Amino acid sequence: MTIEQLTRLSGLSLALGGLLGATGWLLFALLDPNHSQYSHARWLPLNGLIIAAGVLMALGLPGVYLRQATESGLVGLIGFVILFVGIVLAYLAVHAIETATMPNLPPTMMRIVAIAAPSLFIGAVLTGIATWRSGVYTPWAAALLLAAALLGLMALVLPLPNWLYRAASPAMFCMALAWLGLASAAS
Repeated sequence: MTIEQLTRLSGLSLALGGLLGATGWLLFALLDPNHSQYSHARWLPLNGLIIAAGVLMALGLPGVYLRQATESGLVGLIGFVILFVGIVLAYLAVHAIETATMPNLPPTMMRIVAIAAPSLFIGAVLTGIATWRSGVYTPWAAALLLAAALLGLMALVLPLPNWLYRAASPAMFCMALAWLGLASAAS
């Protein structure tokens, strides 16, 4: 298998993961806006969708980074590593723990969230800036990634509606990654 084929496959993985993630977050907002129906039958499939999205995004992100590694420089590398850690922690660890333990979350869960949330934010900002500056992918995908990070930060400090924090920001984040994945797969 050639590098080009691996890059395309990772792009498809990121695109599919992003689409699954956006769908999962929007369904969470519609079906469980207060994040309280963990005893409902839909809890497991929705969390499963988010976990599957995380696996696909984690598998796809390295190929998208490799395609722009030279152009994105050190900022791109740091952004990629931090974003990768954030995806693995937030989409895989947190949701796996939630799925298995809700409503009795272990105390260590908040420590993971305390690392995952800033990692997603910082990684998205650095990756968005590096992607914008590199010129390899469309700047609009980078702008969407930056907007998702900004909206996520605003949701933490401003009294915004719960659905905006729980759905719009993560869905935008996933759609930005899907866009980057499609661009990588098409090249």
